Amino acid sequence: MNSSFEALIERSFQRFSLRWALPVLAVVVYAIAWNRGIALLYGLFFLIMVVYGISWVMPRWNLSGISATRTHPHTAVEDEKVKLTIRIHAPGRRNRYMLSLHDRLPFADTISGRPVAYVARMRRWAEMDVMVDCALRGEYRLGPLAVRSGYPLGINNTEKILAGTISTLLVYPQWFAIRQLPILDRCRTPRTGLTDSPLKGQSTMVRGIREYCRGDSPRYIHWPTSAKHGNLMVKEFESNSIPHVLIVLDLHRRAQFGRGKHSTVEYSVKIAASIAAYALKNGHRVKAFGIGDRHYDSELGYGQAHFRRVLRLLARVKAEGTVDYPHVLHHALDTTPPDGLLVLFESGSDTKRLQLSDCPTLTVCFDTQSFDLQAASAGGHHSIGAHGVYHIACGDKLEQVFQ
Repeated sequence: MNSSFEALIERSFQRFSLRWALPVLAVVVYAIAWNRGIALLYGLFFLIMVVYGISWVMPRWNLSGISATRTHPHTAVEDEKVKLTIRIHAPGRRNRYMLSLHDRLPFADTISGRPVAYVARMRRWAEMDVMVDCALRGEYRLGPLAVRSGYPLGINNTEKILAGTISTLLVYPQWFAIRQLPILDRCRTPRTGLTDSPLKGQSTMVRGIREYCRGDSPRYIHWPTSAKHGNLMVKEFESNSIPHVLIVLDLHRRAQFGRGKHSTVEYSVKIAASIAAYALKNGHRVKAFGIGDRHYDSELGYGQAHFRRVLRLLARVKAEGTVDYPHVLHHALDTTPPDGLLVLFESGSDTKRLQLSDCPTLTVCFDTQSFDLQAASAGGHHSIGAHGVYHIACGDKLEQVFQ
């Protein structure tokens, strides 16, 4: 028996359903009994109808009164697992059998269309934890949760939509650790941890010690030196040559190439989150900006709390804009103080129309053809220009590009 014939038989059995076969069989048996007058066939017809009736009534009785709750974290990170805790409640003392739970989880492609859990038997309540992979960043609407049962015969599967099981989940983009960005490292602002800078707009590199002057903050008094000289001495800091970083995303729908995780917008979001983490770690202020289906603006800010604001913005951005990237850049520059580092993303946009000669610029250039072809880079395709230009193809390991 060849494989094509076996596949045909398998598809035929999949289409075959007792849900419709039993009524047809009952009609045929009744017609024969009516035509031949055979009493035994009338009994067989009655038996088929009883079985068919049980297959309709019992699953509904099995699901009657069932309710459920689903709890989970409000946020997660792309490519990590999130735990869903589902608790099912059933009134009364009788057992419930053969329950399958189905959930709408748009962020998890791996279980799309499949049950998230099974319950063979339960009385009053059952609780289960489901671990789900977050496949793609975004803001998602989960649910509603549904429970299905074909108990006891499995002929008719009845589904019940459970009220109150709709919730939201914000999946942050995944970011990677950047060891150095030469264009920012010239500022000499070594820091550890995403914490607020003690001097807003300045680095924490101590240039030297000098005598205390009226107006100096007491927080910067260097007590060991003060005790040694008998006068108050304060630490003097070097100031940042680049006080802030402005990240401008290209969210025009025509500037997007590739699909899903292997698209220019997803690469841009991941890179933006990583640069923001590095800049905030080193004491710079950061602003993320873009115009897609709406305006996205994180404003300038410092520290861990601001990093979460940037992540929330990047999780929600959609590449559905109609505003050309040069106009988006002009708007971003008009609403941001000068003298900052500008982070650009080029995927065919004409950024040369902007006069950016006075702005230090880090540019990420995408090989759009590789994204259209969904090509996996074999490594070595990416390169870094002499003036902060990063060339990236689909499949490149971004951690290596930025090392």
